[in-house]
Amino acid sequence: MNRSKFDKGLEWLSRAAALACVAYFIYAMNVFPEKIPVHFNGAGEPDRMGGRSTLWLNVVIPLGLWLLLSYLQRRPSKFNYAVPIHEGNQQRQYQLAYRLLGFYKLNIALAALLLFWNVQGICMNVPHPSEGWFALMMLTLVIMPLPIYLFLTYREPKK
Repeated sequence: MNRSKFDKGLEWLSRAAALACVAYFIYAMNVFPEKIPVHFNGAGEPDRMGGRSTLWLNVVIPLGLWLLLSYLQRRPSKFNYAVPIHEGNQQRQYQLAYRLLGFYKLNIALAALLLFWNVQGICMNVPHPSEGWFALMMLTLVIMPLPIYLFLTYREPKK
């Protein structure tokens, strides 16, 4: 399957965001205090504190998912599609699925960065723009690509 410039750009953007997660982790391990927030309520306020060593989970889990999605992205014939695949729609469905996984890779890395940013703001007692919107932003990053993908999957392509 040929990759469009958009898909290639999305891939590079998600790689940059994943690398930024690793860089932020290294920064955080050297700067954050020993006690950090490890769980948040719906308003984005911390409701449980823990040790700084738990930060590795904020990198390992998102990067593990990122790597799994990268693996799956290269095997579009193995996906479970919402519509039957046949010769007439195969290329389009594969491209849509590839792009969906690309968006999820980017969104997973952005969600991890957003989480680091939120923890940093709380640790440094610095209010930031996501306050009050934290849960909504996280949910939007995780959920939004799927309804868009489903809409495009069921829509007839323009001829």
